Amino acid sequence: MAFIGNDIVDLTDPGNIGKSGDNRFLQRVFTGPERERIAAAGDPDTMMWALWAAKETAYKVIRKIDPLAASTPRLYPVVLSPGDHGPTRSGMVYTQQGPVVIRVLITGEYLHCVGATTPPDILEHVLWDIKRLPQAEDGGGHDPSMEVRRHVGRRLAALLNASAADIEIRRFQDNHGWGPPRLYLNGKPALFDLSFSHDGAFVAYAMISSPIKKTGPVIPSDDE
Repeated sequence: MAFIGNDIVDLTDPGNIGKSGDNRFLQRVFTGPERERIAAAGDPDTMMWALWAAKETAYKVIRKIDPLAASTPRLYPVVLSPGDHGPTRSGMVYTQQGPVVIRVLITGEYLHCVGATTPPDILEHVLWDIKRLPQAEDGGGHDPSMEVRRHVGRRLAALLNASAADIEIRRFQDNHGWGPPRLYLNGKPALFDLSFSHDGAFVAYAMISSPIKKTGPVIPSDDE
């Protein structure tokens, strides 16, 4: 079974702007080399949140392998590939449960990280998408957890040629908190691994079936 994770950061959220100047936060979350990379970056905030999203993504992956995995971000050093330019960065997060390959998409509004257990080309088979949360009629916001589940349910229904009523996403709670989302089709566990995330005005998901079918990359849809 392939395991995946994802994390999104709203770069326009007031609480996320200027966070790279919070030395206490940097010391608690990042390793020495990571702090050096943040300080040397042309956009320290974006670099910091890219590293953060990679760590969060890796933790979501390895918690599926080891439910007792620690959530301490500094335990998951991130190494980004040298020479990466443009909107996409690739790299690896190293954990006690093995490496997690990651890819970070950076835009002016958000950055989104997807990660998975190796091999590196596994990311070519991950389905993912990002949505902006709609405004509620009363001026408030929609529940991000419900919104991301709704988008995933519609995508899966189309992929599996199933009714939305046949698809159920469950989470189970144990002594360590809520576990990752799991897909059930007609009441039975389905061979899909799922990962949800949300921050600020955005929700995101990633998912992959097992066994992996060598059908080439899947482009996120814009028709949901």
